[in-house]
Amino acid sequence: QANGFERMAYIRGTGGLWKSPEGTERITVAYVSNQFFPLLGRSALLGRALTAADGSNRVAVISHRFWRERLGGSRGVVGSVLNLDSGPVTIVGVLPAGVSYPEWAMVWMPLDSIDGRGRAALGQRGIHADSRLIGRIKSGTSPAAAQENLTTIAGRVAAEYPAEQGRFTKASMVPLTQEVLLTTGAGLGNPTQPMLLIGAGLALVLAIACANLANLSLTRTVARRQELAIRAALGSGRGMLMRLVAAETLVVTGLGGLLGLVMAWVAIRTIRSQAAALLPRFEEIVFSPAVAMGGLVLVVAVAVVVALIPAWLSTKLAPEQALRAGSRAGGSREHGRLRAALAVSQVVIAMVMLVEAGLVVRSLRKVLEAPLGFEPNGLASIDISPDSSTELDNTARFISVYRELQEAIAAVPGVSAVTLVNFMPLSGSSNTTNLLLEGEVDDPKNQRTAMPMLVAPNYFTMMRIGIVRGRAFEEGDLISGAGGFIVNETFAKQLWPHQDPVGQRITITRAVMGRNDFGGPIAGQVIGVAKDVYQFGAEFGTPAQVYLPYTWNVWGHSRLVVRADRGLAGLLPALNQTVRRLHPELPVRGFGKIGFEPLTEVLASTQVSRRLVAWLTTGFGVATVGLVVLGLYAVLSYLVSQRTREIGVRAALGATRHDIVRAIVWEGMRLALAGVVIGSGAAWFAVRWARGLLYGIEPADPVSFVFAAVALLAVSLLATLTPAWRAARVDPVTVLRS
Repeated sequence: QANGFERMAYIRGTGGLWKSPEGTERITVAYVSNQFFPLLGRSALLGRALTAADGSNRVAVISHRFWRERLGGSRGVVGSVLNLDSGPVTIVGVLPAGVSYPEWAMVWMPLDSIDGRGRAALGQRGIHADSRLIGRIKSGTSPAAAQENLTTIAGRVAAEYPAEQGRFTKASMVPLTQEVLLTTGAGLGNPTQPMLLIGAGLALVLAIACANLANLSLTRTVARRQELAIRAALGSGRGMLMRLVAAETLVVTGLGGLLGLVMAWVAIRTIRSQAAALLPRFEEIVFSPAVAMGGLVLVVAVAVVVALIPAWLSTKLAPEQALRAGSRAGGSREHGRLRAALAVSQVVIAMVMLVEAGLVVRSLRKVLEAPLGFEPNGLASIDISPDSSTELDNTARFISVYRELQEAIAAVPGVSAVTLVNFMPLSGSSNTTNLLLEGEVDDPKNQRTAMPMLVAPNYFTMMRIGIVRGRAFEEGDLISGAGGFIVNETFAKQLWPHQDPVGQRITITRAVMGRNDFGGPIAGQVIGVAKDVYQFGAEFGTPAQVYLPYTWNVWGHSRLVVRADRGLAGLLPALNQTVRRLHPELPVRGFGKIGFEPLTEVLASTQVSRRLVAWLTTGFGVATVGLVVLGLYAVLSYLVSQRTREIGVRAALGATRHDIVRAIVWEGMRLALAGVVIGSGAAWFAVRWARGLLYGIEPADPVSFVFAAVALLAVSLLATLTPAWRAARVDPVTVLRS
């Protein structure tokens, strides 16, 4: 019914088991409707894409990465068969590198070919997980109009099916680029903010390099003013003189640019070899001819700009005026003002970058220090997914597998404890269940949602999650209907802000997709309140959670979690071998991870984006400070060398070394002080838009501002001391004699 789109396509994501030569592996499959590949508008690298003619045929298109890494990259892969747990599938195409949506998908199959649990789930109207809709907006239709169209349809469907759709009365759209950034973990808050911050950092580093080079070029050109005047007197026109200065500057910047390109080539090779696992779509990070040409063009542009302005100013005077003025280093007031403005601008930019870097680094530290609500050290987990040949409603089979594995793993020497949970903290997986309080009727206005956490009785003890009221689960609670629920603190405060949660009765809905009892009620009383756990990381807050014994609503996949207080790394092979021995049909490789995975590694992977932004902003800050030091040192050194005669006269007239050092240092420090003051104001405005990148810290954090100011003034002082000391050592007798 949506009339604001050229095309729309539906995607259903699910996990599948692939029987590879190395054993059973867990892969991700995207079942897509007929319009999916025409909507993307990309053809296959090998073979073909899926079409409407495929219908319910068991055919598949695979990702470039899956083809290269797991199937050997053979060009004869088209026509071969993938042995999935749902049956054999014929590969008909391979997508090009960089063409992969959704980002997690390894295999794409026709929606009509879905069977088993997936087909059962598609028939359950209340399911809203593991699905997405994509569309291309019609030309001439605004995104706002298209979204309003979808919201109208959602409201219409909600009115028609109030029980299943009553709460889903609105629709929202997200640009595909933004959604991909969120999926790959490249985004923090608003996923465009890190990209904008990185782009702004690059631009500011370029700007400070230009100001640095322009200042040095101006100082050198002023010192050559008499030479340029003689050339003009001998017949050189202003244009010729400007071309001369530009050509000389181009030689210097050209050498720097070529060296920079070599360094970039080395850096990209290093990133591809060392940091591939940290970066999404890393195979697209290449040093291409277009990048090299763009860099060289930028070098030429910078050279022309930073050379022509000083040359234009230095050739404004008539030759006789320039010759009369001589080659005094200071130049005209116009030169002095421009030189001061360029120096101050460098400090301003450096101040902004250092404040940004300080805020991001302090925010990262807050994230790293934030208590997660459980103890990740010593924990490792593995995904347990019995194959689809097991009927989803045969809960006894799932319970048997889970219990058998828990008992066997607990018997491995060195294992302190083992437990089970459907949604492991930091794994990124989740689902929702509807919740009603006692006495409330099943109406969309009364429904609330929470994350259902199906756990073994010892879950809280082993994860070291505190129980603040009531009690934890016991073995007797595994019997369906016995015991009750445990809610987390956040949810308890929302539901009963002025009452004791323990003893309150609630009803939740069964949430296992594809099972016959999906949507059925589970009623009971609250027996405990657990401390909050940052399920997705500290910066994402705490979701509302309801814990219940895993036997009450048996999940089709769960996480087996092991605690070993010492020697966890040495235990992993034995743990994996135990799983293979008992249930060889279970995958020990899932989504690229092999077997049990330490929780500390999972935690580190959730912080990659924030660490990357912190590294880059810190790198930009260090680069700008380095350029400020170089700029101040170079300009002051050059000025001191040109003012040797003046300094010698001052010394002969009674100026002490202390006076000379103080004068030179003050000349540089007053520029630095002006830059710090102006830069503080600029940074105060600039950091406002980066609020979404920060955690546990305000943009106007005084520590970051004070640190940036002190650091800049300190390095500026160091940059001025060497030229000042050199000036103080000038021998007035030698200067006057020469």
